[in-house]
Amino acid sequence: MPGVNFRVRGRFTYQGASAEGASARADRAAAWLALDKIGRGITKEHFPEELEAVQQKIVLATADWTEVSGNPGFRLKGKVSLSVSEADWAKSQQYQDALREVVLRLDVEAERRDRLRKTVLAEPDAARVWWLERHLDNLDDLQWAVFREKVLPLVGAGDDAQAQAERMARTLVYVWEKLGSEPDRHALFTATLRAVLKNMGWTDVAPWLMPDDHMGSER
Repeated sequence: MPGVNFRVRGRFTYQGASAEGASARADRAAAWLALDKIGRGITKEHFPEELEAVQQKIVLATADWTEVSGNPGFRLKGKVSLSVSEADWAKSQQYQDALREVVLRLDVEAERRDRLRKTVLAEPDAARVWWLERHLDNLDDLQWAVFREKVLPLVGAGDDAQAQAERMARTLVYVWEKLGSEPDRHALFTATLRAVLKNMGWTDVAPWLMPDDHMGSER
């Protein structure tokens, strides 16, 4: 863990030479660096709270003769013990507390999203009730257009009959408003729609349209 160190004490033994013509001092330095590399390779994967596990791993790694990488015939073994200072214990505890807080917050957010997906966004009616409840204190701000554009597309069955009807109603209102600004095209639109309904075999819908004579009066 960055900023937190394991302290090591003990003895190590080495055999052979770290390099041709190397002095005893150089061999000792090479052996110490090799032992330090072994230890760091283990400790970097652990927190101070895992001190005992780290200790045992280092014991296993150094109990028998181990050849030093890059130095054939040069080997070492050691008997060491680890410890952690109070200051480093405190740093580790602070880090662990912060880490747990972040993990907890992420878990809560993930659970909230999952609950939202399984309940609110499971089907359109639930989403509509949820949207209504969010605006009960101020129904004047109840913007169904925002709901249809932002929320409904996220609903698993967002293309339900009511949603389709709402889209059709908005389309017809838009068309009718357009015709309101072009009164001369009312009759053409109505006649075209009647022809479409007749070709589709939906003549029972035709009476819902404005009568031809009414449209003619507007002309």
